[in-house]
Amino acid sequence: MKQIINHDYLESRIQGLERVMKKEKNRRLYERYQAILLHLKGYTNIQIAKIIGRSNVTIGTYVKRYQQARIAGEKPFPFLWSTCHYMNV
Repeated sequence: MKQIINHDYLESRIQGLERVMKKEKNRRLYERYQAILLHLKGYTNIQIAKIIGRSNVTIGTYVKRYQQARIAGEKPFPFLWSTCHYMNV
């Protein structure tokens, strides 16, 4: 079942993600952000996988983590990296 999302809300998520991506220097994180950005823009996991060069299963994992974090009310994108990244290890 598809969710109906307010266009303004979706646009604000996209803009926020684009701002984060401009500052991101870690290639892997940038790639994960890019996957979520494409997801928010309506691309399928298979399309995203072809664009980014990862498997659709990997893209599905990124999207699932994003959705779980959003439902839990967590900060926008911390779900995409490990706790080691938080601690700069």
